[in-house]
Amino acid sequence: MLLPLWSVGKGRKNILSKEQLSFNHAIAQTINLLITSLDSSIIFILENYREDKVVIENIYKEIKEKQNVSIVDKKFTVDENLNFISQIDVLISMRLHPLILASLVRTPFVGIIAHLKVANFLLQVKEREQGVPYERLNPKEFNKKIEGVLKRSNQVKKELNANVEALRQKAILNAELAKKLIYN
Repeated sequence: MLLPLWSVGKGRKNILSKEQLSFNHAIAQTINLLITSLDSSIIFILENYREDKVVIENIYKEIKEKQNVSIVDKKFTVDENLNFISQIDVLISMRLHPLILASLVRTPFVGIIAHLKVANFLLQVKEREQGVPYERLNPKEFNKKIEGVLKRSNQVKKELNANVEALRQKAILNAELAKKLIYN
């Protein structure tokens, strides 16, 4: 499962930077490896339609086994997203919100770290080793990381269960403290 990866940016709808093209190539090569090594089915979900579509189309052109890839062009509600993510084997994203949703439903994930907020989230849920730095995205290593997460799937789910529950308790405490500050 692959969720939206990177936005085109700064109002240039169809122009991809050299860095973006290199990243897209690495993702396409990783997908080709996953399809070959695991006979995977890959699903892209377009979140920011205008931006994601250009990036995903660029990646899709380089995928050899296109029959193993689907592109979903639909805006999901939060509940639909949670339900969908709960049914997949692994989620891959560089966006924070899909990673948060995956952790809530205990779906193993790999986060591509292009922003500090993703790195910090991985630290909070104690899954730092499930992150891959954007600048050092190597298809073979990335494929091994994804395969490793799939092999450790049950262990990752248990870890997420414990770590996310601890964060949930902290969030409840923070909400209670905020109420006291506001109403007292």
